Amino acid sequence: LKPQVTTEQGSVMVEARKVAQDGSLSKSSSTLAAEISDRILRACSTVSRAKQFIALLRSRLAGRGGDGSSSSRAGASLRLSGRQVSVQDVDTAVHVVRKTWLERRARAHVAQSSAVAAKTSNAEFIFHKIILKCEDLRGAARFLTMLKQTVGKANRSGRVFVADDIAQAQTKLKRWFQSYHAAWQQQPARSARRSGSSSGSSGSSGDSSSSDSSGSESDGSSSSSGSSGSGKGGMRSSRWWRRRARGLREDAEDAFYESDDSDLSGEEEVDTEDLGRPVAAKDLMPAPPPPPPAADDGYPTDWAGAPLVGSASFNEFAGRLMRKVGVAAAPLRATLDRRSRCPPLQPHQEAAVFLLHPKSPITRLLVDHPTGSGKTREMIQMLNNYFFDPRPKVPIFPKEPVCRNFYAELLRWPNRYRDFFCCLKPSLVSSLAGGRDWRVARDYLWNVSGLGDEQLRELCREMREVLEMKGWFYMGLMRRAPCANFQKLFPEEHLPGAPLRALRYTSAGGQHTALRDDGLPKSALFKIGFDKTDGNVYSKKIVVMDEVHNL
Repeated sequence: LKPQVTTEQGSVMVEARKVAQDGSLSKSSSTLAAEISDRILRACSTVSRAKQFIALLRSRLAGRGGDGSSSSRAGASLRLSGRQVSVQDVDTAVHVVRKTWLERRARAHVAQSSAVAAKTSNAEFIFHKIILKCEDLRGAARFLTMLKQTVGKANRSGRVFVADDIAQAQTKLKRWFQSYHAAWQQQPARSARRSGSSSGSSGSSGDSSSSDSSGSESDGSSSSSGSSGSGKGGMRSSRWWRRRARGLREDAEDAFYESDDSDLSGEEEVDTEDLGRPVAAKDLMPAPPPPPPAADDGYPTDWAGAPLVGSASFNEFAGRLMRKVGVAAAPLRATLDRRSRCPPLQPHQEAAVFLLHPKSPITRLLVDHPTGSGKTREMIQMLNNYFFDPRPKVPIFPKEPVCRNFYAELLRWPNRYRDFFCCLKPSLVSSLAGGRDWRVARDYLWNVSGLGDEQLRELCREMREVLEMKGWFYMGLMRRAPCANFQKLFPEEHLPGAPLRALRYTSAGGQHTALRDDGLPKSALFKIGFDKTDGNVYSKKIVVMDEVHNL
């Protein structure tokens, strides 16, 4: 915000200063001004937006089409937190906003000056990034291998690395980790605690980047070598290996470039559709096959006679209905029943899952539960309610590790999406099902804690691709061939009505929402159900947002 202001703005600021310094300012007025300034600072990211916001407040105070008068009649049209807002409140808020922005500008200038003064070479940049994220050379090897594959290309940091940058960083990292562990081992109290990592470091001091990365690669592939893959006899296709290598590289990039204090992960690659081989119209289905009658989930009641959602009597009606059918009627279950196949939902989970259902009139719901209360399981059960719905399912999370955790939770809890994945990848889940046919353990809670980190990553990646249903749709319509093939192979199992794909907030609001030159979405997922006349890629989608305050 420029310090120079127009005469009119200057007079407002002078008045605001007088108001701010006025000792007779009431506590109520001061609180209101603070509330207004807080809303402006949260809602407006630019000066022009803030000016529009303030102009709107002033026009409301003056009455629509008024002359700026602050009469009590006009001022009565603007209330906040049940209290009437005055011109004085707005003037004081304007002063607070201006002061806050000037302070921000000063801090940004200092930070920018510091950044310029501390500008580092590419090798130093890589070195400092890695020592903050790794405790030994074995962990650093993963990042070095990823960086070697990006040589000569602009990366997320805005830099372009060359092979010499990475070699210099690797040499410096070797020296640093050796001296670091040597110094650590000199302290007897800590030597026992760190012996594992120091031995791993010294053992990989030769050619760490190639040997360690290939070791982890072979570990990952052997752990899932029982997978049926896409070829005959369990052989993996070269396309699968390329996809897996790309997934490992993307995971490493996320971890390397992501700031530790960042609330959100960066954008991911858009799921574009391969249009190389056109599909005839006769081979496409206008709608997915209807669910079989046996697929009824036993929803306990209907909402006949319910008042309009949002009306004064709706909450009372919904509460009465839930009590009638016994939803959320039991007390909180404080102990785990280890004899049951799967722990039942807690009362607060039952309520949310009951309210957001295809047979409920509710289409939008805000769920406010504390950390650790089982929100992820709630999300899974809500999405399970809409398994047969022809609209794509888009759960949205702040960071990539949280997206991955969502797929891990999908593997843990019984749900139809897990069943669909098991049909197509049975060998990948045999260990989770206790070595039995997964159908026998269909209703059980599966323990994924015994899987190694790389094995779980691979399993979540496979699950994401299966539930994304790549190859099942063409230009937003389901193809007949894969659908008929699935029903032939698994006549007792159910086919999802549409894909499910977890996204990060940055992707969900970024390039995934972009349209092509022909007016269709770039994303294959968002093509499904898209209406050109509407233009909003989220129309006709089922969206569930975790940690929604990130919006």
